Amino acid sequence: MNKADFLRKPTPSTSLLPLTAAVMMASTLSSAPALGQGDALVLEEVVVTARKRDESLQEVPVSVTSISAELQNPTIRNLTDLEGYAPNLTIAAGTAGPGAANISIRGVSYQEVDKSLDPSIGVILDGIYLGTNVGQALENFDIARVEVLRGPQGTLFGKNTIGGVLNVVRNKPTGDFSGELRAGTGSWDLKDFKGVVHFPIIEDGLAAKVYATDSSHDGWLENTTIDEDTARLDTTNYGFALLATPTDNFEALFSYDRLENDSDIGGSHNRNSPDTLSCGAFVAAGLWPKEVGCEEFDTGSDEDSVSTNDHQNAFVETDAYTLRMEWDVGPGIITSITGYRENDEFRRAEFDGSAAPYITLTFDQDYEQTSQELNFTSTFSDNFDFVAGLYYWDSEYSQTSRTIGLITTVIFGFPPGTEGTLNQNQETESIAGYFQGDWHINDQWTATLGMRYTREEKDFAAETASYFLADGTQIVDGTFGTESEEWSETTPKLGIRYQYNDDTMFFASYAQGFKSGGFFGRNTTVAGFTTPYDPEYVDTYELGVKSDLLDGRVRFNATLFFSEYTDKQEENFVLLDDGTVGTLVLNAGEVDMPGVELELTALLTEHFRLRATYGYLDAEYTEYDADLNNDGIVTDNTDLDLRRAPENTFGASAIYSRAIGNGEFTADLTYSWKDDYETINTNNPVGSVDGFGIWNGSLDYIYDNSWQISVYGRNLADERTLVATTPISILSSFGTYNQPRSWGVEVRYTFGGLAGD
Repeated sequence: MNKADFLRKPTPSTSLLPLTAAVMMASTLSSAPALGQGDALVLEEVVVTARKRDESLQEVPVSVTSISAELQNPTIRNLTDLEGYAPNLTIAAGTAGPGAANISIRGVSYQEVDKSLDPSIGVILDGIYLGTNVGQALENFDIARVEVLRGPQGTLFGKNTIGGVLNVVRNKPTGDFSGELRAGTGSWDLKDFKGVVHFPIIEDGLAAKVYATDSSHDGWLENTTIDEDTARLDTTNYGFALLATPTDNFEALFSYDRLENDSDIGGSHNRNSPDTLSCGAFVAAGLWPKEVGCEEFDTGSDEDSVSTNDHQNAFVETDAYTLRMEWDVGPGIITSITGYRENDEFRRAEFDGSAAPYITLTFDQDYEQTSQELNFTSTFSDNFDFVAGLYYWDSEYSQTSRTIGLITTVIFGFPPGTEGTLNQNQETESIAGYFQGDWHINDQWTATLGMRYTREEKDFAAETASYFLADGTQIVDGTFGTESEEWSETTPKLGIRYQYNDDTMFFASYAQGFKSGGFFGRNTTVAGFTTPYDPEYVDTYELGVKSDLLDGRVRFNATLFFSEYTDKQEENFVLLDDGTVGTLVLNAGEVDMPGVELELTALLTEHFRLRATYGYLDAEYTEYDADLNNDGIVTDNTDLDLRRAPENTFGASAIYSRAIGNGEFTADLTYSWKDDYETINTNNPVGSVDGFGIWNGSLDYIYDNSWQISVYGRNLADERTLVATTPISILSSFGTYNQPRSWGVEVRYTFGGLAGD
């Protein structure tokens, strides 16, 4: 087997490679000779705000990874590219809309497209919780750092952060005239332009920045039915920020952001087998040939092409406003964070994955959220400090979905061209109060106590399916129904930290996460949602160590954790009594999730830096009694695997840099691996994803601390796999492949205070 084959194909022992590599790397580094004192080669201190105050990463008793300098890597296009930079983290592009993300941390995941089900992982942008997964795949530009907090974070962060948080912090206006401009090209006729300019308005009183980005490419898939490229990228983002500092103890930061994303949502590949109607009954009935309906015979659908009737075109337009104010009142800091976001969304989904005019769904959605947080961060005394706050959240969405295709004729006998329409809307109000305090018992021991009270109410309304002829005549009226429910919970956090010496800290903690219940909206009968699903909980126990070794040249952090998932919310496709497809949400018993996380950063030499992460997760259901196929029979399903919970995840990056002439040359090679995992809660084999690894790399040259040219490649080994498959009950099945190998070239110019940073 040559090197290329080795990179492409996992071997039976592949799952052992991450652990073996981590152990060997740790052993090598621990035995490496230290440099002399005059060399002064040490890792920089990393400052995080994981507990809503500036703290050293190595002193925070929290499982958190900070990603900052790595964001300059041109292969990281958005947050979905952060896999491998933190253990037990998987991120994939979602299908709920352009810029959507499916994020899993320690096996706690979210992949539903319907807004009636809340995300399990919180993405926080400048202190604002993003209440929908559309827009979570934030573009990597003008970001100072991303903090990945693993485990429940409800004590301090937003709402429903039951599995973890991606805390994204953008750069503030600098107050100097400075900026950065980027231009790039690459595969699929990529056109990529980005720019940010900082400037003062009032010297030492008011500063501003403006930014804009525009990225597009022709798409990496061929649609063989319409003979056009698809999976196209087309996104524009612009905005500004104002930073006011009228006094030494007051600061106000206001930002406005506008996003226009008209990108396709990937492509639906034909995965119809003989037991789906698209490839079975309808082919047998002569409604279309097997070459159209069945994956086995569809030559127009493979890893590089799709055969659907049209593009899966979509758009989202977002307006976002954020105001953050801080007052230093002596004994502490009062912080107010106000946020408002609104989305106008549309997406088209080819649910049959084939050229058959069978089932296409379109979704029109309006979404808006308002949040207000007020907290007080205090150093109460020499041995006690705390954060206390109040939180308010209100969100509302409305959705109209339309079913297009012969399904209305085949299932109900309606005339061809009949369209089915569903409407739903929901308002959510959440109020919370939280407190977290640290008691510094002595120079070595610190105890932490946190508590959050949350009350959440959801008012839901929906209309059963209405049907319209092609000329607009309504032939079936929908039935309107409403539901309302309220939940409340108090969730604790307990912790202890032991500072063994200046370079080593041990910690232990317990935290509980809570996500409220609700009503699932994507159903065709009001009876399908009259019974709400209940809240779910995660209890997590951790033991960890954070250490700096070899005179600060090596940083090694490790965590053992055990999480217990209770009343887990699972959505399941079922064939309803009227012959249509619906999704039922149920509480799926309990899951045990023990695991290990290792993180290593090392300066091997003046020119060579390594970073590696390894995550192990052993997730299994301990209770799962449910009727998963809607046949009225409750079965024991504890033999099923949790979705998006690979046993092993591994990531590594090697960076080599050296001065050449009047500049610096840098080579960056990264690798990320994740084991086999499931994407369907029933573990249907079509949703099983084989383990695979991705290589990315870049070559950069920075001239005169101002100009930089980068040549980069993504998925260098061209590893291809079906990363998700969705069966729509017995009706049809479609899947999505990952992107192939691609390349790019980018030129950057920085000026003013940003040059040389």
